[in-house]
Amino acid sequence: MQDVGDKLSGRQLLTDGRPIMVTADYAPAASVNAGLLIGDLTAKRALLIEWNSRLYVVYGVIFDETLDSSSGITDAIHKLLLLDPRYSDARREVVFDRITDAWGSVQGVSALRAEPK
Repeated sequence: MQDVGDKLSGRQLLTDGRPIMVTADYAPAASVNAGLLIGDLTAKRALLIEWNSRLYVVYGVIFDETLDSSSGITDAIHKLLLLDPRYSDARREVVFDRITDAWGSVQGVSALRAEPK
């Protein structure tokens, strides 16, 4: 996963020729929390997840946000909506369900940022 992030990082050219700088921030699965995932998606950062030794693109989350007067806002993710880049048919859309899938099978997450150069 970190190797993929390293390959994507650096100066890239858009199809219209404009240069951008791509950076990848890798986090092992043990360091990932709901706030991190939701924050990255809200900030429109591309997320890659390695799950069962396969790479997926995270395009959405289904979550609950709870407001507690003593602890503040707490987010709980129920599902991660994923795209499998190996396929272009119905197999492309995959769901990681927190109830049925084990978080222990997730190796890590990379957040990609693109900025004009």
